[in-house]
Amino acid sequence: MGFVIIDFKKRRDRETLSGLVPETVRNVDNFIKSYTPEEDLPPSESECAAIEKELMSTTLHEFDEVAGKLWRAKKDLPGRRSRLVIQLKRREGKLFSRFSDDVAELEDLAATMMEECMNRLEDTEEELKVSLPTSTTSIDSAFDELVKDCAEYIEENFPEGVEGMKAYDDNLPNFDALVEIIETKKNEEYPAANADAIPEKLEKVKERSKIMVQKSMNKAIKAQLLKIEKDMSEDDSLPYLDEEAMGDLKNELIEAAREYAESRIDEDFSNDGEYNSDDSEGEDVNSEDDE
Repeated sequence: MGFVIIDFKKRRDRETLSGLVPETVRNVDNFIKSYTPEEDLPPSESECAAIEKELMSTTLHEFDEVAGKLWRAKKDLPGRRSRLVIQLKRREGKLFSRFSDDVAELEDLAATMMEECMNRLEDTEEELKVSLPTSTTSIDSAFDELVKDCAEYIEENFPEGVEGMKAYDDNLPNFDALVEIIETKKNEEYPAANADAIPEKLEKVKERSKIMVQKSMNKAIKAQLLKIEKDMSEDDSLPYLDEEAMGDLKNELIEAAREYAESRIDEDFSNDGEYNSDDSEGEDVNSEDDE
């Protein structure tokens, strides 16, 4: 009778061990089907692999604990465990398969957003290039504002914002890398370009100043010449000269005044002393219309 009881317990342990494998596999399948990320972001491929690795390790440990108590079926244990290992390996990657579409969509979103940020960087550079040379403050402000705008753009459109993008996965575009590019341009590239642009700009300022001075002097000389011509054209006369001689004298004095004026300016008086007021307008030394 005792042998019958022993045989019954052994058979029961073997049946329990036999059913333990499919039960364990079902538990794993249920975990994969029902897994919900703690955050809004879907788990990345590397995160899914890490979760599965932990799941498989825990599952085998729990199986060994339960199966170890079925010592009457110990001869069956190696085979059953090997079968479980095979079943578990077949489930590797299934967790990521659940989220792969979401991950691909997220990666596309991140790529699109970083492309937009790079476009904004390009626009910022174009605006800076035409304004060089400028103040260091202007350069710093332009790039600082760019980083701020890109961060706000990502915060508004990417799940969990900048931190979510930075912490998610190495496959996503790296916001820190973008900031590093911007900082290099802010602290190295554009300060150097700004310094290089200063000498040429100074030459243009000097040339504009020279032109402005010339035009101002021309205007003053022309105005004074007209005044002199007007004074000489009045009815003044010398008692010892007749009208014709007086006229000749006035013309000679006017011509001498013109010759002297011409020697002091860079324009001739082909219009008999008249001049266009537009020619005498000054030019702003600080004008930026260099092109």
